[in-house]
Parts: sequence; C-alpha cells; structure tokens
Amino acid sequence: MKLLIAEDNISLMATLKRVLNTEGYICEYCDDAYEALHLLDTQTFDAVILDINLGESSGYTVIQKLREEKNNIPIVVISALSEIDQRIKGLELGADDYLTKAFDNLELLARLKALLRRSSSIKENKINYKDLCIDLATCMATRNQIDIPLRKKEFLLLEYLILNKGIILSRFQLLDRVWGSDSDIDSNKVDAQIKNLRKKIDLPFNEGYIKTVRGLGYVLR
Repeated sequence: MKLLIAEDNISLMATLKRVLNTEGYICEYCDDAYEALHLLDTQTFDAVILDINLGESSGYTVIQKLREEKNNIPIVVISALSEIDQRIKGLELGADDYLTKAFDNLELLARLKALLRRSSSIKENKINYKDLCIDLATCMATRNQIDIPLRKKEFLLLEYLILNKGIILSRFQLLDRVWGSDSDIDSNKVDAQIKNLRKKIDLPFNEGYIKTVRGLGYVLR
C-alpha cells in the first residue's frame, strides 16, 4: 500500500514515516497543499494522511479539489484544529476520518486500516484477470486454479499490473509504486522482477499476459 503524507511538522513527519514503514506502507511526503495535489495527480496512492494547516496553504483545499474531481481516495485528516466546527468542515468537504493532535499512533493505524478495508480498491479481496487471480488478503496468486507462489515484490508488481490492465506502465512508475520514490533501486531491478514474474505466471501456460512495450515499459493484456 502506498500513502501520501501531507504534513509540515518535520518531527511528526519523521514519526509517521517510522511507524508506517514498520507496518509495510510505502510513503511519499510533502508539506504543501498544492504539492500534495500535484503528487495525487501524477502518482497512484491508496490513501492520504492530511494535515489542515500546511504553511500558507490549507488541507481543506486538497479535500475539496479531490472530491470535486470525483476522486474517492480515503482521506484521514490529522490536525491541531480540534473545534467541532473545524472537524465538521473537514468531514463535510469529504474527509473520511479526522484525528486531532496529539493522537495515538496505534489509533491512527487502526483507523487507516479500517478505511483501506472499506475503500473501493480493496472491497473485494480477490482481483481477477482472465484465468489469473490474486488474493489481496493472503497475497496468493493462482492461474487456471493452480497456485503460484510469489515473493512480496513480485506480488506487488502483479497487483499493480492487474489494477492497471491495458495501461502501459513505465519502469519509473513500477519502481515508484513497488519500491517507493526514495529508493535507490535502478530500473534493471524492475526488468529482473518482471522476468521472474513471467516465469511463474506466463511460461507454464499457453498464453503470456505481461507484454513489453519497447521504450515505454510493460502492460498486462
């Protein structure tokens, strides 16, 4: 799962990074509402953790813009603004949850996991493409009802390819999604993982699904 954290408190951001990384989340960080909107427009995230006071800009702007664009990504607000009318404003604009600082990290994790379970991207534990199926709850894959053991990165790659079936994904997009934008992994690692994935889900069967688009990247079709 990949999260966007929009928070201008450096100390809190460092804490969130440690806590969320420990739980296996890949996180992108920013401290400005307009940068947050840019990242949300150019990258794929599963949820947003959003401060309201972001320097000269406002997290309310992010919520309003996303919902106007019919973007239903789960949004958890974390804010020092604790008055009831401020909490109501955030929720009415479209935030899914609102935590006031200083919150307990375990509560944040619990609320985040609850939102992700309810989000449209994981309403169903299983995602199918033709005779290929992945189970998000168990991180297992099957093709033609035959179990296919996958390593964690292979599963994340396959999940992203299925969710974007028919769309050409660049090596940079795959690196960003699976390893995170701050990773020092190079694009050759993507090629190696794709090769391993093909050996498991394509070669043993009559039809290959993962296609290489020369000079652009990979696509599932």
